[in-house]
Amino acid sequence: MIIAGIKLLEEREKIYQGRFEELKREIAIAVEASERGEVIDGEIVFRQLEQKLRVVSGYQDLDALFIFNEDS
Repeated sequence: MIIAGIKLLEEREKIYQGRFEELKREIAIAVEASERGEVIDGEIVFRQLEQKLRVVSGYQDLDALFIFNEDS
């Protein structure tokens, strides 16, 4: 049982390491694009993310998803 747990942890570590390397490559590509001036306005990006969230979540009123504490 312990050996199986260790093997599972090692397998997950390989997956996370692979994903980490993939993210580093994606970041490098994005940095290069940014240096070439290939950027998107932040407001546009957030608007697109909100649209995707609406579609995925089924919520039209995204503010209803978040609870804001006036004291914080």
